[in-house]
Amino acid sequence: MALADRQKEVAGFLTRGFSGRLNLPGWSLVGACAVTGNFCQENLCRAVTTGPLDHGSQGLAQWRLERLTELQAWSSMYFPGGPEAWKTIEAQCAFTLYETARDYKVLDAELRAGAKSIETLTANFCWIFERPAKAHAALDKRIQYARDAYTAMTKAPSIAAKVGTAAGAGTIAAGGVIASLPPSTLTPENLIFGGSLILNALLALVVWLAFRELAKKPAPVAAPQTKWTDALTLAIADRDEAQVRLDEAKQAVSAMVEELQAQIQEAEGLLK
Repeated sequence: MALADRQKEVAGFLTRGFSGRLNLPGWSLVGACAVTGNFCQENLCRAVTTGPLDHGSQGLAQWRLERLTELQAWSSMYFPGGPEAWKTIEAQCAFTLYETARDYKVLDAELRAGAKSIETLTANFCWIFERPAKAHAALDKRIQYARDAYTAMTKAPSIAAKVGTAAGAGTIAAGGVIASLPPSTLTPENLIFGGSLILNALLALVVWLAFRELAKKPAPVAAPQTKWTDALTLAIADRDEAQVRLDEAKQAVSAMVEELQAQIQEAEGLLK
């Protein structure tokens, strides 16, 4: 089975959930794809690890020690196959939903709601559930895998981060407004006027993004059983992710501003 097919299988189980006696509600598509991206980096979405084991790790999430033992015992209670029941994508997706809902309630709620960007949810699952060594986390690869999974599930261009989407909208405005004008209206005066409007809009966008992404967020409201350290880790991950996306947006907008200024100067030269 190709990686794209395994991605769709994992994301499918995580979005549908499991009814009956398991009673495990599924996550949003964005949340499911964020988790799928992590599983791709961990074990290429394979239920059984091939080749040398990393400290005995196994499965989609590379469970080990007590967590692996629990996966194996839990799967044998709810899926056919006895001691081998855990060796399927279906059983491991069910256990992932179960373990997250039980031990990481704030994270579980975020994945189910799907209100945050796929990049943020991928990072949160990485640091809260997977907890790899930071030097080997390869978060950028996890995020790209998550985007690929989303594309495979929707057959549409992968979604961008919320800040990235706002910056992308500016790109469309900068390139699309002038390009879509009828030839008869592409006079130097109109170019200068339109460019000035777009430049002002882009500058306003930068200010808005700064206030939006760097504003202090309220701490997540955790269920009584949730460890306060989980909520704190999520807040730190959100802050770091927001700063990265804001820096990317600033760079994109700065490039557009420079290009527009060059176009305006060229148009002004035509008037002389």
